[in-house]
Amino acid sequence: MSFWKNQSQCKNCGREYMRKWRRENTARQKQIQRKSQLWKNYSLTQEEYEKMFRAQQGKCAICGRLGGGTSKEYPLDVEHCHLTGKIRGLVCSPCNLGLGHFDDDPARLRAAADFVEEKSIS
Repeated sequence: MSFWKNQSQCKNCGREYMRKWRRENTARQKQIQRKSQLWKNYSLTQEEYEKMFRAQQGKCAICGRLGGGTSKEYPLDVEHCHLTGKIRGLVCSPCNLGLGHFDDDPARLRAAADFVEEKSIS
């Protein structure tokens, strides 16, 4: 069923109304959009995110830094397995990117850690 079906205004008027509403309610629009993305990408509600955030005391599950994510409303990124979709925890953006660059491969991550430790001892 179309969104505009059974509406008292034409599609163009309805679109203009929504554009105006989004301009006047940018904070609410961002909140709605983020909530939708959490569900669409991770099947995670905003309340579940907040519960995980509190359980981690607002710190990255890897490095322990506070926040460090890409938004003020959701200061930590949802880290998950790309094969299973299972959520592993909340991490800061640098840690999330690092995992991604190593393809979530524990052997490559260990090798990188060994390399850094070995080359740092001089």
